[in-house]
Amino acid sequence: MSKGPDASSSDVERARELSKRLEVRAPQPTASPKPSGSYIRFDARFAPPSADPARSPPQGVPPRPAGSDWNALLEWVRIFAAANVVVLGDARGLLVAFCGDIAHERAEAMGARLALAFEQADRMAERTQPSRFLVFDFRGLVVSGLRIALPEGEPLVLGVAGPRTLEPGARDAVEKALEERARG
Repeated sequence: MSKGPDASSSDVERARELSKRLEVRAPQPTASPKPSGSYIRFDARFAPPSADPARSPPQGVPPRPAGSDWNALLEWVRIFAAANVVVLGDARGLLVAFCGDIAHERAEAMGARLALAFEQADRMAERTQPSRFLVFDFRGLVVSGLRIALPEGEPLVLGVAGPRTLEPGARDAVEKALEERARG
């Protein structure tokens, strides 16, 4: 096995060795358990303890912020959906924006995992149309994923985490708002 600077990126043993070294150096959060096995896991514990599952979403569609940037628009979604956290990423899972009580690293992870979940759902469905909406219920925290198709380019992936799912009427309003924002 070559260990020099010209080592192949496909050298699995070398990659494992480097990964173990990086894992030892990386600061480990005290509150998060280490995932076991090779499955990607959602960590449902990012909801703030003050989350009230009994609160109901606002009635009707609140006015969107004028000339809103992504952050203002996601804050509008968070309030409209009565959610704790909202993340927006591209189809590959790269974070575009997020809001709510979540660390940047967790927002990135949530966006990436939702993008992967949509990819896996598409493989299960074996349909020509990609999946549009996913829901994960963690008993007290519901993560709704919405894939927003854009006229040009790859779709956006929105994750909404809160006490309840993103209802169909709210999904349509949010999708429309994000489509309009993406068009500029």
